[in-house]
Amino acid sequence: ASLATGQVPQPAAKKPEAVPEKVSGLGVGDYTDAVPAEWGAPVKKKSFLGEENPVILAVYANGVTVVAREDEIVRLSVSGPCGGQTATGISLGADGKKLTGLYGKSPTVLPSTAGDTWVYPAQGVAFVVRDGKVVSWILFKSQ
Repeated sequence: ASLATGQVPQPAAKKPEAVPEKVSGLGVGDYTDAVPAEWGAPVKKKSFLGEENPVILAVYANGVTVVAREDEIVRLSVSGPCGGQTATGISLGADGKKLTGLYGKSPTVLPSTAGDTWVYPAQGVAFVVRDGKVVSWILFKSQ
């Protein structure tokens, strides 16, 4: 559209900034000392890849799994009763239509025995959807 003489162009609408995904305030890139105290000690903890740079997998009773390297969290997974929500309000049991409405159509869907995994690389989140409902989600470093 062209502007008449003396007419001021309207500023472009600002795109809302992406809110980093977190689980109970904990996100990828945080350190393991930030794990909320109310989660308690991990019910399972395993170390991989040797002594020098181990990858630590810690499973908490609330259904959250933390994967860390050198104490930096590189993945978070929610599959239990933690009661957490994503930045946009998706929680376990959410309808796939709500998920699509809030995140859009996933650019990548990976089938698995657990359900279809809807991956959103820009947001750093993937959802496992079974029978039209979110059964878990995973946080990772966004692209």
